[in-house]
Amino acid sequence: MTTEEKILVKVRKMLELANNEAATEAERDNALQMAHDLLAKYELDMEDVPLTLRDAEDPRVHLMMDGWNAPYAKSIRDSVAKLFRCKYYFGRKINGTRGEHHFVGRESAATTAMYMSDWIIKTLIREADRLYKHRLTPPARSFCVGAANRLYHRIDQIVAASQRDITNTGSALVLYDIAKREAEANLVFIQEMGTKLLKSKTRQTTVRTEAFERGKAYADTINLTTQIHANKPKELK
Repeated sequence: MTTEEKILVKVRKMLELANNEAATEAERDNALQMAHDLLAKYELDMEDVPLTLRDAEDPRVHLMMDGWNAPYAKSIRDSVAKLFRCKYYFGRKINGTRGEHHFVGRESAATTAMYMSDWIIKTLIREADRLYKHRLTPPARSFCVGAANRLYHRIDQIVAASQRDITNTGSALVLYDIAKREAEANLVFIQEMGTKLLKSKTRQTTVRTEAFERGKAYADTINLTTQIHANKPKELK
């Protein structure tokens, strides 16, 4: 087993623990941080490997899981996928609250994006249940929408910051080429599967301002880090 394969195995184990509801919150947070740290080193090393070898070591995959189907949950999954240069799309509804959610990208990145986004969503709705008794009440939905909105902007900020950091080192073109190549390859992969991407329907919803702002503030407490093109994890702000 190569070094990269060993790292992937460790990352998967840590992500499984981070997604294990039987573990304590501290154990899940610690496992997620360890997975991030391992993936950081792995991703940096893999950028120096020839593309054909990287395809063999870290193949492009399609992952699917069922989960909470609210529009704000889809937004969170899409944002996290963007952070790891993956393509997220949603599939069929399973019932009134759950549906199929798909991630396409490098195996290490897609695995991380899928588990991280699910972990964030579960953490968020647990807090909504605690604050408003049930996640489906109007204030709870507004709280979750506010949190998703803030996470969207936090991720936009970290992606932009990463681009500025790369620009300062004279490697902006390299970053752009990698991001563009991954995005195009992900779409080709989806097309080859014969998948037709569904479009979200625009909904007009009335939010409770106080709960919305409370959700935005809560989103700032979520331990969300990224390791893409960085020697150390960077906290999203």
